[in-house]
Amino acid sequence: MSAGSNASPPFEHPVQPDSVELFIDTLSLQFGLTPERHNDLHLLYSLGAEQQIPLDRASALTGIFALACQFSVEQKILTAFASVNGSLGGLDLKGTFKELQIRLQKTWEITKNQKEDLRHLSQQHIYMPKRTCFKLLHVDVEAEVSKDASKYSMQNIFGKPARELRWRSEAKRVASSVRNAFRQDIRDSLFGRKRCSLKRFTQACADKYHHGTLSGSQEVEYQIRNVLLRRFAYENKELLGKEESFQDDTEDNDSHAVTGNKRQKGLKTVGRIPNGDDFWAQADDWFEKGFELRGQSFTTDAWKEYIDESRSLDDEWHKNNGRSRQQITDSSSTSDQFPEFTQRSVHNRSSSPDFTTQTLPLNSTSSSLPTQSSTFLEQSSSRHTHSSMARTSIVQQYLYNNRGPDYQVRGNCSSGSSGV
Repeated sequence: MSAGSNASPPFEHPVQPDSVELFIDTLSLQFGLTPERHNDLHLLYSLGAEQQIPLDRASALTGIFALACQFSVEQKILTAFASVNGSLGGLDLKGTFKELQIRLQKTWEITKNQKEDLRHLSQQHIYMPKRTCFKLLHVDVEAEVSKDASKYSMQNIFGKPARELRWRSEAKRVASSVRNAFRQDIRDSLFGRKRCSLKRFTQACADKYHHGTLSGSQEVEYQIRNVLLRRFAYENKELLGKEESFQDDTEDNDSHAVTGNKRQKGLKTVGRIPNGDDFWAQADDWFEKGFELRGQSFTTDAWKEYIDESRSLDDEWHKNNGRSRQQITDSSSTSDQFPEFTQRSVHNRSSSPDFTTQTLPLNSTSSSLPTQSSTFLEQSSSRHTHSSMARTSIVQQYLYNNRGPDYQVRGNCSSGSSGV
């Protein structure tokens, strides 16, 4: 037998399972890892072994052990949290987060820019030429904002009831402030040293509320609505000093009138009154009755006639007020004259001298007025105080009520009311 044939075959060890795989299985059982985390450990080892320069055994075992410890800590935290049903150390985390959310809703405030946009929009809406309902101004503003909240940077409000409620309250407050400012502008354009013509009033309000100029056709449309408001104010001047009932508006700057920043001495605000008795509530009723009487559009013949009459009266009133305080025109819708309006003439008229106690025959002429009253009229015409103006208006009313066939009065002195 040759030497080659006598050589024994090389010894082959039996195939043993990979010790790293066993190490991973042991760690998973010891740490109580989930099947998902157990597979993650095997994946880590496979990635290290498939590299061109595989990890040495010591590095692989060390890395696997560290990751297994991390998985174990994570598993213990999740198990503990689940065992106490969302509580940790006796603290209800879900309830705490809910309480924080409620508190944040209570402390939420409308931003300054959102308030400015709200005021800007309210001013535009109140000066729309076809608007004849003013007490629901905030409703129309809300309808426009809710259609496209992102346009006005208010998308964080709608859809959240608590914020909507707070925003709606702010919208009502701003609408009330804008209405009061517009009422004051109407008042100051009619009475006092800052009174102005219909055209000037329309242009000034366009700058303030419309935030822009008006074209020729637009100006006519705005003048129609404005002349009706001015006529209503003339015929119901006792309402011009009444603010609607709402909370004080200390942050608003709309109190500056269009025709001047200095508050007029006449037509002072007499305080806030209940809703329904204020200027704008009465104006809404006035327009509603007007539509019932003359039709639902200003283009009807009845409205055209009434608007033309209102323009003529407005021009005449402005002309007389501008020329002389004592030249007072009696409108076709009321027998009361329109002197420069004062607080005394509204509230203290009963304290003025009562000249109607001296009765005269209905056919008597102005020359038959007692000398005392005539002398008083001459003295009143030389004074410029508010009290003397109030007394003069009473004497003139007396002359008119006791006029004879030779008595002349400017304008239409019909005692019937043609207002709505």
